[in-house]
Amino acid sequence: MSKLSQQEIGKTRLYSISLLASSCDPFTGVCYSLNMEPCLACAREASVRYGRNITFAHVLNKLLAVAIDENPVFNQVLLGRNMYQIEGVHISNLFMLPVKELALTIIVMDNAHRKTLAEIQQEALMNMVQKTREQAAPTNRLAMAAAMLFFRLRLNMLVSERLTFTVAFNRGAGSNIFLSYHDYGGSSPFNVVKCIAPVGKAVLRIHACPMGPQPFVDESGAVVSRETLKLTFIADHRIINGIDSYRLGQTLRRLFASPEKYLL
Repeated sequence: MSKLSQQEIGKTRLYSISLLASSCDPFTGVCYSLNMEPCLACAREASVRYGRNITFAHVLNKLLAVAIDENPVFNQVLLGRNMYQIEGVHISNLFMLPVKELALTIIVMDNAHRKTLAEIQQEALMNMVQKTREQAAPTNRLAMAAAMLFFRLRLNMLVSERLTFTVAFNRGAGSNIFLSYHDYGGSSPFNVVKCIAPVGKAVLRIHACPMGPQPFVDESGAVVSRETLKLTFIADHRIINGIDSYRLGQTLRRLFASPEKYLL
């Protein structure tokens, strides 16, 4: 994590930071409609090729990592009064553990753009096994009570944003990019969810929602029915502007149109 100078940040973003400094909610959301079908086909082909259960979630992690690597501004964080560039692309994924009691966990996919789909699937599987074992272990009630009081008493407000982020990041408990893929065995009934917790303000939140067959405009301009993904980015507007969002959209459309160039 390297601190950016004022020259690297640029005048326009310095003005945005000053303008939105007093805002209680400097985040803004941008939604992209993307054709899922080429990615679904790649997932099926990769499953046969590698002999593994490659899902759309694995494909999505790799394509998002490629897109963010090509648009590094989305890999920057504003902590306190300073802006930092994160080395590598680290995406936190929300997963439901296969246990009796409802349990969610976070698995961080590190630099998926540099790995094959088989490596991504293996990494996710091993992390799921480890997290499941941790969930099944006896709970330390004292540690849990202390953690709950830490937030209830707002003691977390006494710790600097940079220190909080650095500790969580270095321990693999989170990252600056959070992906929530809403797929519960069918099309998602909602489009976007915004986190309201007073922690993790530096996080870029990505919500991926399969919408089922939807009207879609293809390359020729014709309206056709395609399996469509609603991909919503909720980013810090002090860092991300409209031009950045447009460039990311162009990148995502290119990647999703020909995923085999980056996946297989």
